[in-house]
Order: sequence, then structure tokens, then C-alpha cells
Amino acid sequence: MEQSKQLNQVETIIAYRFSKPDKAYLKEALRTFKDDQSPVAGHRAKDGNRKLAIIGDAIMAVVVAEYWYSDKDSSIRDWAAMHHNRLSNHYLRSIVLRTGLDFCVKCHGHQPSKDKAGTLLEAVIGAVYLDSDCNLSAVRNAMVALGFAEVVVDKKTGIYGKTVSKPVSSTNRQTTQKKRVQTKQKTKKKNQRKKKNKKKKKTATAEHA
Repeated sequence: MEQSKQLNQVETIIAYRFSKPDKAYLKEALRTFKDDQSPVAGHRAKDGNRKLAIIGDAIMAVVVAEYWYSDKDSSIRDWAAMHHNRLSNHYLRSIVLRTGLDFCVKCHGHQPSKDKAGTLLEAVIGAVYLDSDCNLSAVRNAMVALGFAEVVVDKKTGIYGKTVSKPVSSTNRQTTQKKRVQTKQKTKKKNQRKKKNKKKKKTATAEHA
């Protein structure tokens, strides 16, 4: 697959079209530190895509923090767990492999190692941020396209990501618990009846003998 098609593939995956000349930020995001000597859009990125990755890492944290802060019941402990579950290298790597972003790096001659896959995703998000003139809405949309909808707030509606199920109301929760108790009681009575019937049968059999 030629380079232009691979760049288009990345844009399709993240649902964002780069507007800056020659898609320079995207090309830089797909570099690895092994590509230091190859110029991109007239300049060299001395550290491959790692400078963009630092920006992407920070911006992704801001977007996820927005979601965390929007939940009035959230705590600092919740943030620590959310950051670990959604922004860890392990989770980012799983997204890269699932979406096929790792394959797109081949346009620059290197397949990212497992420990660099997270850096790749962060760099792509950093590229979106800079290419869009620091537009967080563009970053949110790209993150949703990649699979972060559960931890992204839709600023237009103020509603959490589409994949998040609606919280169960206290009334519905009480109704559900009541049904569970009733089911347990019915099961218990049914088992008791079975035991009584078995006992009667044994007694009748013994008397008949």
C-alpha cells in the first residue's frame, strides 16, 4: 500500500482530515525514533514521534479529566483508576492493534514494537491537536472514533459518550432488588415443597413395605 493511501487510512480510523500542508503532523506522528534522519515536510523530528506523543498524552488526559470532573460523584481515587484503565500503555496498545494503526506505520519502514504502540496513538492525537489549531473538539471526536467514547463528554449536549449505558435510577434499583428477593423466596419455597414430597414418599414406601 502506497504512503498516501496509508495516510488516508489513518484519517479514516480517527475520523479526522489533516489540513496543514502535506499532512506534516500526521507524517511526523507515524515516525519512530529510528527515522530521525529522514526529513518530514522540510524539517527533521530529532526524536521521531515522541515529541508529538508528549503533547498527545497531555491532551488525552485533559479530555478524560473533563469526563471525570463532569461526574459530581467522582473522587480523586476514581481519577487514578480511570487514568490507569484508559490511558495506560497497555490499554493504548490494545486500541492501536484493534484499529490497525500499527499497520499504517509501515509507510515509514518500521513496525512499532509493543512498548511503542502507545506512543504511536499519543502522537497521532498530538498531531490532531496541533493540526486543528489546538481544537479540543477535534481531539474528542478522534478519541471517540478510536474507542474512547466511554470517557469523553459531548460538549454540545453535555452527555457522556454514546457507549455509556444510562445510570440505573434509585427507583429502578429498588424494584430490581425487590424482584430478586421475591425470586429467592419462591425458589426457597419450591425447594421446601420438594423436600416434603420426598419425605412423604419415603414414609409411604416404608409403611407399604
